[in-house]
Amino acid sequence: MIFNDIRFYLLKIFIGLYIISTSGDQYEAKAVYYFAGTYTFTNITDNHSISVTFKPIQYTITVSAGANGTITPATNQTVACGDSQTFTFTSNAYYETDEVLIDGVHNAAAVSAGAYTFTNVTDNHSIEVSFKLFCIQNLVVQVWGDVLSVINNPANNGGYTFISYQWQENGMGILGETGGNLYLANNPHIYTSSFSVRLTTADGIHILSCPVTVNQNVTAKLRAYPNPTRDLLRIESGSIKSGDMIEIYNITGYLVRKFVANTGGATISVSVLPAGTYILKINKQTTKFIKVD
Repeated sequence: MIFNDIRFYLLKIFIGLYIISTSGDQYEAKAVYYFAGTYTFTNITDNHSISVTFKPIQYTITVSAGANGTITPATNQTVACGDSQTFTFTSNAYYETDEVLIDGVHNAAAVSAGAYTFTNVTDNHSIEVSFKLFCIQNLVVQVWGDVLSVINNPANNGGYTFISYQWQENGMGILGETGGNLYLANNPHIYTSSFSVRLTTADGIHILSCPVTVNQNVTAKLRAYPNPTRDLLRIESGSIKSGDMIEIYNITGYLVRKFVANTGGATISVSVLPAGTYILKINKQTTKFIKVD
């Protein structure tokens, strides 16, 4: 009886340790952070033996990734208690990481780093990554007071030729607005909303323009007259400085002429231009004029 009492006293000593195996009075143990149970022999009238094996406690990290990017590793991971697990995420071309949800909570640092590590895992976890189109600046220009236009000239938009358009207001698609120009005269939120356009290139690449807002003072600052004109066009604005560049775009967004301005404005000849509507741009100011034969 005294021997049995000693044996179970030793078992109690090893509670909380990682007991690989026990057999009779032989024990092998390693320290880890696991739970222990008990078993009691009662009313002992004969010899007995007890054999115990243990395995690490394991937790599951649930993994999810949206379209247009990948997460590595891409499948749910089983992680031993106290261990760590790192995930990396990579967006496809023209996309970027939008959100990283760790146990349902957005983690901005993981978005910036492109990776996240669960350390000292002691519970189940989840990681969910989504991706969005990377927006490109300077693809949309405001032409006169209530029209936005896509610059569809490879020489001036980074080398793209666009073949389809879908305009968005505050990130939501605008029904029926699938042309190169967005007309906003009847939009009650013209000056409070932001506008962007999802574009498809001739190579099948999808691009999102960065959001822009409409400047309600565009036409008041910049004057171009006579309008319409056959030849000479006088351009005036109090913000124009000597050496500023005057750019003329056709209605599809192609840059067709450039001139250097004097302080306050310039007088230029547009006689060589075909008849049509043109967009005049100086610095961040734009207006339109009509060339007639």
